[in-house]
Amino acid sequence: MGIFTVYCSVTGIPLEVVCDLPEEEAKFYQWCRPVVVLKDGSVTEPGHYDSYGRVIVDDKTYKVIGYDMEEEIEHDGIAITQKTYEIMKPMIEVEFSEKDNLYQKILKNRYTNRIGMISDYIECQQIIITTEDKKDKYLKPVIHGSRDSLDFRDPGTCPENFCRMDDLCSFIIFE
Repeated sequence: MGIFTVYCSVTGIPLEVVCDLPEEEAKFYQWCRPVVVLKDGSVTEPGHYDSYGRVIVDDKTYKVIGYDMEEEIEHDGIAITQKTYEIMKPMIEVEFSEKDNLYQKILKNRYTNRIGMISDYIECQQIIITTEDKKDKYLKPVIHGSRDSLDFRDPGTCPENFCRMDDLCSFIIFE
């Protein structure tokens, strides 16, 4: 099997994007460090996505599923972005009891209805962000500066994306 994109099970953000942009602009999109929510509900440290359905944290490799992948696929946990977990963490501290399990909560409420999903880019093999003048080099690129590009930007620098992610995290935790 070739490379493929896994999307955060909470926010629909790809765990990896490729930028054909100057470095100064690319930094706004290269923030998606994944964590793995393990079946016992614990969360790993941030790692990196290897483009083959695995997240590598230190020397350990985890097989992951994303928002649109069947839970029957052999996996160690669910992939979400580190920033998604940072947004969820205060909600978890308020809402969860000792018997609650984040893995089960995400599995139950994840992107099955594609709420807020960046729908034009679902099932793209790779997400590429580029400029208007380079768009013809790629199949279905995200154009830097477009409305769509806001959903891929670092929520720390893009209030629109932070609000979108916060709403989706709330849906998972409080549903």
